[in-house]
Amino acid sequence: MEQQPPQSPQPPHGVTGKRPPATLPAKPRRVRHGLRLAAKSGPVASSWVGLAWMARFEHVDDGAHLAEGLQYARAGQTVRMAITDHGVAASVMGRAPKAYEVSINVTAFDHATWDHVISTMSDQAIYAAKLLAGQLPDSVEGIFALTGKRLLPEEDDLEVRCTCDEKDTYCKHVICAAAMIAERLDSDPFLLFTLRGLDGDVFLERLRQRRALASEQGEPAPAYTPSPPVGVVAAAPPIELCIDDFWGAGPGLDELDVEPGPPDVDHALLRRLGPAPFADARFPLVGLLATCYDTISRRGLELLSEAEIETVSDTVF
Repeated sequence: MEQQPPQSPQPPHGVTGKRPPATLPAKPRRVRHGLRLAAKSGPVASSWVGLAWMARFEHVDDGAHLAEGLQYARAGQTVRMAITDHGVAASVMGRAPKAYEVSINVTAFDHATWDHVISTMSDQAIYAAKLLAGQLPDSVEGIFALTGKRLLPEEDDLEVRCTCDEKDTYCKHVICAAAMIAERLDSDPFLLFTLRGLDGDVFLERLRQRRALASEQGEPAPAYTPSPPVGVVAAAPPIELCIDDFWGAGPGLDELDVEPGPPDVDHALLRRLGPAPFADARFPLVGLLATCYDTISRRGLELLSEAEIETVSDTVF
């Protein structure tokens, strides 16, 4: 009788012999000494630049990811975060045993763009003064608009990745990292310059050097800084073709972008002209003109305020 070879014992019914996949915990794994948001509730940022940055990430496919990502940021789930030469790299701990790797890369500006921006800002005293004082005015976007760019990245300027491989636009780990950056922009708004390819400290130093060079060469700084035009500005026709209606307001008056308010420098023109050349005058001409200017400016702002109140009343009632 032929002997059959011994057979390996069969596993019980329903058991394949393979280790079943591990079940992830219901809550994310705690992180010791993790990075967390200072604000336990409410907006993650208070500055215009921080809020604008976060707004880029709030338009997600699933609102649950946004809420959970903010919970991660407040709970300290960020293991580490670093600013690279082209964006942000972070490790965010979730439910898996290993932290997820997140990258938020931002399109950098070329050298020509930065040179143009620094040159334009250095020529406008109010921009240079605020920037060198560590302030980033929201009107700075107008300067970048002259180059056809925007300082705050649009969706096309962002390349976002996460090792969780979720199919949503932004997963909760990306939202967590973005929220941490939004809070940092409150205290360091020039971080946005770094993300755009030029270190914020280097930008300020180049701006400071440009201002110092202009001062040594005796170049005057404008006392009034108009809002830079956004978009393409059509060339003005020759003066000889405008004689008949030269003094007319024109249809573009209603579209004029002005923000009436106190001047950046009080009595800038009078300061430049210096003392009046009249030695025997009964009244100091400079002081008299300064009083007139102040009275006219104050009355102009009052009329503007009354017009705005009247417009609102007509709209409501």
